[in-house]
Amino acid sequence: MIKQCFAILMGIFVAWGVTDAHAAKKVKPSKACKGTKWNKTRFSHKIFNQLLGKYVRRGKVNYNGFRSKRKQFDVYLCRLAHTNVSKIRSFRERFAFWINAYNAITIQAVLDRLPGSRAAQKNFSVAAKKWNFWKGWRYRVSKRWLTLDDIEHKILRPKYRDPRLHFAVVCASIGCPDLANRAYTGKNLYRLMSSNTRRYLASKRGFRRGKGDTIHLSKLFNWFAGDFARKPYGHRLMFVAKYAPRRYRRFLQKNHKTLKIKWLNYSWKLNVR
Repeated sequence: MIKQCFAILMGIFVAWGVTDAHAAKKVKPSKACKGTKWNKTRFSHKIFNQLLGKYVRRGKVNYNGFRSKRKQFDVYLCRLAHTNVSKIRSFRERFAFWINAYNAITIQAVLDRLPGSRAAQKNFSVAAKKWNFWKGWRYRVSKRWLTLDDIEHKILRPKYRDPRLHFAVVCASIGCPDLANRAYTGKNLYRLMSSNTRRYLASKRGFRRGKGDTIHLSKLFNWFAGDFARKPYGHRLMFVAKYAPRRYRRFLQKNHKTLKIKWLNYSWKLNVR
């Protein structure tokens, strides 16, 4: 009887998408950096920065471009795998490391599944169940085996506790915030997160003023409502008020407790250009 109940519960968890990270398949890490040296206490994101600068425009990604530079990209992925992030001296640099790791692995995961033709790429979606994109695969990062879900929900959100990170990590979909065309570093981290947040809330995907006491808001603010209500904001709409276009800030601050929210459609189509 106990075994039957356990089997039923496991079936429910799988149906809900709740799976043990240890059951996720391991993705063989790149060996492209084997035999080379790099600074592991002041980690450089120069390779990733160059690739982002060349193949990302207005948040959209030229995945075929990344594919053409796969050897170079693999060196960066290899270094992410074999660098112990706890040895990186600066808090900001560690934070930037995990954001870049999430975005780089997301691009890697797309490249490993993406068809070559542009027409097929436009119909590709990371949310397709067959990929089990965020929970089904473990990648080697900082000498650990982690899923994308692990990086976001077990490291970034609980350890760094900055809601702007939701506009820095990008899920390779049109509904997501734009992927920055540069890598995060300790120096640009907070400035770049803030600018990405403002850009998203200035877009139709992030925020729209409705009629009367209604606003339209990205589902990110529903899924992660608690993150946006942390101090010093106290309410998710006070966070929105800080980063929304200026013409809406006073309205949002004054009415944040009474406004009605309608959730915007979230597109899972690939952010390909």
